[in-house]
Amino acid sequence: MLSSVYAPKDFKRLRVVGDLVARCFDYITPYIKAGISTGEIDRLVAGFLRENGARSSDLGYQGYPKSICTSVNDVIVHGIPSDDVILHDGDIVNVDLTAEYKGFHGDASRMFMIGHVSDKARELVQTCQDALNAAIAITNKAEILRTKISFLFKIFFIYGR
Repeated sequence: MLSSVYAPKDFKRLRVVGDLVARCFDYITPYIKAGISTGEIDRLVAGFLRENGARSSDLGYQGYPKSICTSVNDVIVHGIPSDDVILHDGDIVNVDLTAEYKGFHGDASRMFMIGHVSDKARELVQTCQDALNAAIAITNKAEILRTKISFLFKIFFIYGR
């Protein structure tokens, strides 16, 4: 069994920052639609975190210039928000944010489908969600990483045709 690096009181703090990240996603969701720039999404997140006594863990990390990462369409991971990147009908965008609150970090991402997305894009988003749900379902203290990875590869193989 793996030992924990956290004291029991730390788990409450981790839940608080995780809840803050979830509330931030709920806050920005109505704004994420065709016509908004990824730079504006970044500013919305930064403002929400600031108003809630938190800060972006990403901003300034190894020189990173923004508060979140935004990956639009074929950008696989860690796209940098920009006022020049405008979301359009049919886009998919992943918003990845990590917040620090009272010394603890919460990290999550959420995928958004903008307007009418293609069947292929919708299937990709659903397949990724299914894989995540499958991994969560098998996660417990007795599982080993190799089993989880093998299971995920099977899920991707089934959907990957």
